[in-house]
Amino acid sequence: MDYKPQYKYIPPFELHALTRFYDFILILGGFGKKFREKIVNSVEIKDSNKVLDVGCATGVFLQLLKRKYPKACVVGIDPDKQSLGIARRRLNKFSHVELIEGFGEALPFEKESFDIVFSTLVFHHMSTDIKQKCITEIYRILKKGGKLVIVDFGSTKHLWFYKYVTFWEPFEHVKGNLQGLIPEFMKQAGFKNIQEDSIKFPVIHKLIGEK
Repeated sequence: MDYKPQYKYIPPFELHALTRFYDFILILGGFGKKFREKIVNSVEIKDSNKVLDVGCATGVFLQLLKRKYPKACVVGIDPDKQSLGIARRRLNKFSHVELIEGFGEALPFEKESFDIVFSTLVFHHMSTDIKQKCITEIYRILKKGGKLVIVDFGSTKHLWFYKYVTFWEPFEHVKGNLQGLIPEFMKQAGFKNIQEDSIKFPVIHKLIGEK
């Protein structure tokens, strides 16, 4: 991993010691298997497709994807070594899986390398400028006609309420999501036919855009 970010990377839930509890905490929050299956089913995936998960964490989403599409080639990228270690153990029985340590704003792939890119509950960890860079990078590595699926906090008028709901995150990171910057950045990057809908209460949105 040649890229070195100019900011301090913060692991899931701020502490490396909590990473082993990451999946359990998400299940308690209602972001377990059923939630992620909705995301897997949100776009059509063919056996010949190459799929990227930006911020793959412990590999739960990739595991569900491979169970449904065993012939598809999938790649997961995440900056957290400990999370990737868990993902490797979880996915070691599957073929055509690659896990890479790296950051979304500097994707180590050639342009037009992927058919579909997913990112789930990752963008609210990013500062505003990194969100924009990441979306631009995803556009670059997608093939023409390829699709991006982002699931994360979406626009709302109740910013201050979510300042307390997401107390574990720097509010300036979450604020960009709540102000509707993600679909705006997708438009600026060149995505078309952008669809946005609420996928889970209170304000978790699913955004789908096409290159």
